[in-house]
This record gives sequence, C-alpha cells and structure tokens, in this order.
Amino acid sequence: AISGAKERIWILQTWLPGVAGDATLILGNKEAEDIRLILGSFAEGSPIYARIKTRDDLLVGGDLMDIVEAAMHNSAGSALPFEKEKKDCVRFTKYHHPGWIVVVDNEVFWGATPIDKDNWNVPQVCHRAGKNDPRAAFWIGQFMLMWKDKDPLTGECLSHSYDEEKRYNHRLARDSHVAV
Repeated sequence: AISGAKERIWILQTWLPGVAGDATLILGNKEAEDIRLILGSFAEGSPIYARIKTRDDLLVGGDLMDIVEAAMHNSAGSALPFEKEKKDCVRFTKYHHPGWIVVVDNEVFWGATPIDKDNWNVPQVCHRAGKNDPRAAFWIGQFMLMWKDKDPLTGECLSHSYDEEKRYNHRLARDSHVAV
C-alpha cells in the first residue's frame, strides 16, 4: 500500500518495520505529500523502556543496556532518512499506544502491539477498513490525537519534534551527522 500511495502515508509505531528499508520505501513514493510518522520516544519516563526490557529478540550481549542501544538504533534508523528533506514529518511520543496504526490514502490498517515481541514475531493481527468505516475513523482520530493534541491532565503535547528527540536518543543525535 505504501509504494502505491497517492495522497497520504501516516504511521504510528514504536519504529518502522524494516527500519531504514521502510523509510526508503516511504521516501521513494513521490506522489504522497502528506507523510506523518509517530515513533516511540526515549524521553525519561517513556513506556518504551518497560516494553523493551522484555524484548529478548533485541538482546545483543545479554543486558538491558544492549537492549536500549538496539532499540535506539532501530528508532534512529527509522528516522534518519527523513532528516534532510522531511524531518517535520517525523514526531515522537512518550505516551504508550496499545496498537500500531497505518493510514494510506483512504485505507486504514491497525493491529495490537505485543508487549514482549516485535510485531513481526507474532501471528499478524491486521485489521483494515476504508476511512469512512466507523472503526477506521476511530483509529484516524487516535493518530491525530497523538500527532497534535495535549494531555488533558498535564497540558503536555502528546508528541514532540525530531530535534527534541535528539535530546533523548543519543543514537539519533550522533548518527544524524552520518550520511544516510
């Protein structure tokens, strides 16, 4: 769906599946002008830390720091290709969302995000509906809430910019000076 998109590509996930490969696919689509990606943030207190503690598939050397480094690398790899041309299309959230959301043109795809595994390591539960379907409208609303709205209790924005995320993800800050 992404390679054939004509208008819009919106994705809410911890990081992109295929990391830079999917980023390249999105950037390679020259027709869709409305691109929005919301990735998981490494800000202090973000639920990403609790989630990745259970991710055995990210273990490199066996300790939590390796898992954090691997996760930061995956996040940075997803975002870095957008830095030069479309940095404003990428936002990060430290709020936990229980599922992934993809909106491509008039189609909405969504599914649950497992706590302890990558989405691709479990049988896929993928739902799909046209944007006028009430179920799809709900997920579009959830995406927009994370993109632009504020927490009603704290008044804090639910997502933040690429440049702000560099403060939390040292892999993104360090790797942004490397040619992609």
